Amino acid sequence: YQTDRPLIPFLAQDLGSLIKNLMKRIVKNEIMEKVTALSAYNVRFEDNLLDPSKVDVGFSAKRSMLSLKASDKARHTFRMECRDFIKCLLQKVLAKAPIKYTLVRNLSWLDPCKMVSLDEKDRTRASKHLEQTLHIMCDAGRVKSENCDAVKRQLTKLCDDVLASDSEAFRSFDYKSDRVDQLLHAHLSEKKEFTELWEVTQQVLLLSHSQATVERGFSIHKQTTIDNLKKESLVARRLIHQAVRNAGGADHVPLTKELLSYASSARSKYEQYLEELKRQKETEKQTLKRKATDKEVDELKTKRNRLQTDIVSMEKSADMKALDAEKYGRLPLLAES
Repeated sequence: YQTDRPLIPFLAQDLGSLIKNLMKRIVKNEIMEKVTALSAYNVRFEDNLLDPSKVDVGFSAKRSMLSLKASDKARHTFRMECRDFIKCLLQKVLAKAPIKYTLVRNLSWLDPCKMVSLDEKDRTRASKHLEQTLHIMCDAGRVKSENCDAVKRQLTKLCDDVLASDSEAFRSFDYKSDRVDQLLHAHLSEKKEFTELWEVTQQVLLLSHSQATVERGFSIHKQTTIDNLKKESLVARRLIHQAVRNAGGADHVPLTKELLSYASSARSKYEQYLEELKRQKETEKQTLKRKATDKEVDELKTKRNRLQTDIVSMEKSADMKALDAEKYGRLPLLAES
């Protein structure tokens, strides 16, 4: 799964197989008969675990114990430690693995091999998984509820169309080497009758299935970054690095006329870029100057409005005092007015 190919539709099945295979080594058979990928919590209970003498430690380990002629106590201790290790491993996987998310467990409807299955149970299961996916996406505001029925009908139509015409590409699909996005893009993107289904498919396939892309990005940053590197230079270096990588190395980069033209005009483009920066600085300076003037004008307007308010208030107070002085014959009020 350390790849850039979209593998989210196959993640739950592989993680479920991994968990079940680990559980078979330490969990009793009667428990395993009704186990699911999410019931690995059973390993927490001692009653569900096998006796250390029955723990499957692997063929090589068994042969090594025989060749070393280990004592019964040493064998018992080793098997006990193996059981405890697998138990802790299962608990850690279940706590960290994305299989605990409902959406991840319901994305198998995008598996091309299951789309062309003639088994009615597989078709019914795929329909239920799609419906559960749509519920989650509706709650997240990613899909409108009025489009969900159309998405379900379009998936059924896609499966029928593929079975009738191009089923071989779906039956022979291998997610370890083929790309599910390219296959579905060829059958959905340019057909109007699959518009809603393609929108949902795009959103689902964009979900990250590992940290490979992020970690690879850190590695590329380390290779391309130098001191005092501007944002534009970093972006350009990343684009060049990606183009060389996609071409299979510097020796395989095609020397097209467009590439040669860009290379020959690089100096003039750089000078043009410097001129553009200079114009931007001048524009910013003028903008700052205009903003300072506007700010000063606004402050003066605010001050004028405040003074006008004070004048109106004082005139009103003076008039009231003058009226009181006339009414009550008190000269001090007239002086205050």
